[in-house]
Amino acid sequence: MFRSLCFRREFWVGYVHDKTYNLWSYGARIKLLAGMSVLHPNVHLGIETGSNVEFISLSLSGNAKVSFPFAKSYDENDNTRNISSNFEAINYLLGVGNWETGIDFSARYRGFPDWEFDFCVANVGFVRWNKNLNGMDANGIYTWKRLDLSAMLEPNGFKNFLDEVKSVSVKDSIFSELGIADNHKPFITTIPTSVLWSAKYMLSKNVDVAIIDRIFYADQFVQNSLAVSGNLKIGKYLTLSTGFLIQKNTFGDIMFGCGINQENVSFYMGSDNIVSFFNPDGVKNFSLSFGLNYRFVYRDRIKKELIKNMPFFRT
Repeated sequence: MFRSLCFRREFWVGYVHDKTYNLWSYGARIKLLAGMSVLHPNVHLGIETGSNVEFISLSLSGNAKVSFPFAKSYDENDNTRNISSNFEAINYLLGVGNWETGIDFSARYRGFPDWEFDFCVANVGFVRWNKNLNGMDANGIYTWKRLDLSAMLEPNGFKNFLDEVKSVSVKDSIFSELGIADNHKPFITTIPTSVLWSAKYMLSKNVDVAIIDRIFYADQFVQNSLAVSGNLKIGKYLTLSTGFLIQKNTFGDIMFGCGINQENVSFYMGSDNIVSFFNPDGVKNFSLSFGLNYRFVYRDRIKKELIKNMPFFRT
């Protein structure tokens, strides 16, 4: 019923090694993860009514692990609960905290002309949350009795009922009966992990198509999907990617991405379901990624100069 949300920042360094005349290559990335905010609920909610709706029982159990720069407060002067904010956009975007590590693995085979076969395990790791903790525990049942439905049908009847529910005494009673309490204990969450297999075929120097199978794992949720994608190189620096994702019985997840590549620097952004931005109520999940990479390139001309001046080098 409830979904988990997580925002994090990643810093990583990677290494790729080619073997056997570039037929095989393998690599890994070590990541430094900075958790920004998270909502990780494990809550069970139940509602029960009488045969004539003479009562309504609300049951709540479980916990919600939260790290977010907002805090609950209680004003003793007017006996009201408020949400106080210690949120500062610049500090939130540029600040650091909730550190942990992760790792990616990948391998590639190029044994056939115009074909590439890849295997990848991405995002193996976790985040330890110990900053801006505003979690909640709950375990209890609250029952509204003697509901006067006829009064609720009168003009302003339902409004009066809501005003009664919002009153301080009723809210405090609900919090007490449901056993709702703040929880500021540190906790750990794993990051969503993907295992991918792909086969790519080069139609031309600037166009390729690929079939990708992905197993996605996140907090005991497992989903398998199949994607068909294509890449188009435009000019020397720009690459556009698109495709569609097939999972369960749906075919409507349209992927889109773009990248700007230079010799040492590249920028990329993409989404696995661009439709979600135009129809958020009609989708179950989406992701948006963007980043900036810097590559340490070992230039051929430098290698040739080393070979020329140092005879023990072998090509």
